[in-house]
Amino acid sequence: MPLRRGGAVRKPKAAEIAGTTVLEGRQVIGDYWRQALDRIGTLRFRLGHVTCDVERREVVVFYEATLGGVTGASARVDALQC
Repeated sequence: MPLRRGGAVRKPKAAEIAGTTVLEGRQVIGDYWRQALDRIGTLRFRLGHVTCDVERREVVVFYEATLGGVTGASARVDALQC
């Protein structure tokens, strides 16, 4: 889903690069990811599966990620619709 204008993303690890954990606006988020990817070097994702809980309005994405030699992760995101 594209980030709406004026949107913000909270990323705890962003403070190392951006000096803050809240990234606001497309340009700031784009700049953060460009700098982060330069540091990481290798970035690969392999989708495991996706689950949706309609009552909780939640989507969980299970994936394997390789980021600069470190492997393994999953993400939970709020869902407007499942």
